[in-house]
Amino acid sequence: MARVDHGDFDRSDEISLYFDQYTGSLLERHAAASEQASLGDIVMKWLGPLHTATFGGSGIRILWALFGLSFPILAITGFIMWWNRAK
Repeated sequence: MARVDHGDFDRSDEISLYFDQYTGSLLERHAAASEQASLGDIVMKWLGPLHTATFGGSGIRILWALFGLSFPILAITGFIMWWNRAK
């Protein structure tokens, strides 16, 4: 649960509530802001923004787009080089 919908990957005001499945009584309450983040939590927090390039400005997004296009370009130019040699 979060008080305000503020976008993906931001867990600063999330609260996790754990209920008993039979009685419906509240078992535990964890506030994300009050907990000390482990290394795994930090890595998981950065995976989304790293994957979608939302951590930087438009320069990072352009760089990510170029990185994404580099593999198809390498495949196409490799095929062209192979095709010219095979002729």
